[in-house]
Amino acid sequence: MQHNRENGDESPHSKEGRSLMIVRRPALAVVALVGLLAGASCSSARAVEKLAGRLETRQGVSILFLHGTPRENGYAQGYLLAKRVTVLFENAFERIGDFAAGVNYEQLSRLTQVILKTSERERAEAEGIIAGIRDRLGPDGLKSKALGRELSADDVLNANALPDLGRMGCSSFAAWGSRTADGGPIVGRNLDYFGREVFSGAHVLVVRASTEPNRRGWVALNFAGGIGVGTVINDAGTMVATHDSGGLRAMPAGQMRCRGFIVRDLVESLSGSGDVPDQAARFCRREPTSFATNLLIAPPSGPAGVLEYDQDVANQQGVTLRRPAKGEDWIVVTNHYRDRAAPYECPRYESLAEPLAAGRKLASTADGWDLITRASRDGTLQTVVYQPSMHKILLSFSTATTPAHKVKPVEFDIEELYKEAKAATDAE
Repeated sequence: MQHNRENGDESPHSKEGRSLMIVRRPALAVVALVGLLAGASCSSARAVEKLAGRLETRQGVSILFLHGTPRENGYAQGYLLAKRVTVLFENAFERIGDFAAGVNYEQLSRLTQVILKTSERERAEAEGIIAGIRDRLGPDGLKSKALGRELSADDVLNANALPDLGRMGCSSFAAWGSRTADGGPIVGRNLDYFGREVFSGAHVLVVRASTEPNRRGWVALNFAGGIGVGTVINDAGTMVATHDSGGLRAMPAGQMRCRGFIVRDLVESLSGSGDVPDQAARFCRREPTSFATNLLIAPPSGPAGVLEYDQDVANQQGVTLRRPAKGEDWIVVTNHYRDRAAPYECPRYESLAEPLAAGRKLASTADGWDLITRASRDGTLQTVVYQPSMHKILLSFSTATTPAHKVKPVEFDIEELYKEAKAATDAE
């Protein structure tokens, strides 16, 4: 396995690109956050604060190992990925109109301050990112041409909210029992979004070891500067994947939370045993979300489920748990509800559901790859297949010119990644 310390900057990306879909009521949808963004190693500056992490490149994939407090996580990310974070933020802030027509950055900032509920942990991490960038690049490294000033922690939080403005077209499946060779689950996931030439330089695989007894560690496919998560597997073996499902479906009664932040808290709480989808549903009913969402909940054994999740708390407290149909050892999710509202035709959904319904059996991550890439598209930024019984993930990240499914995938043992991250905490 190729194994190198990462020390180079990514080149800036062009600003061309279009949104895949139009968001309903974009000014209010602004407040949800898909926290994702990442950065690059830069100059020879020395860290001033404790550096609770390291950055490596393996098989062409940037891997960010983190441990410690939220502030320390943020500082390590900001310091180690400084250039990639600032380049991504600059491109994103210059392209606000691509996310929501008629919304400029100052309007976005005011809306998030009023509508967005941010925890002390999330703010501490955002402040850590800014401190890490400053210590790596110097004060000039925080200057933003798009904003005409230095970046702040509020800008980090606003940047994490941007993906909920431009709808994602993601697809996932989970199969188990009669649909896999050993009866254990195989899960596939595409993250689809616009702006491949912007986001492709910011991919990072984040491995976080938890130092808190009530919070689990996790591995996430993310982007530089990301605080929230959208595709993530915790150290109990449960995977959660986020999919858009229709924007704002009801007027909120109060402040809402970004999806990426909810999913991070959720995955840090979930076990790998019992009725994990029901555990997830009960958790999400306590968290008002900013954007209608389908969450795939795939435990390391047993059936997966989908949370159809929005602001309509009068309907099952905002969450409908969709189970597999009777006799089906599989479930598929794209961008429409199937229980909470009438489903509509989706070619990506059918491309995954039809082979599974016809009896297709999967034996490996390679088989899962063959299936999930049937639903891939030109805007696919990340593709991953997860096989819990083997502790394996098979993944690919897009490049500026090539969608993820056309990039040769690489495999990692996530159990080994967790052990490496945990070793850093044990050494302190």
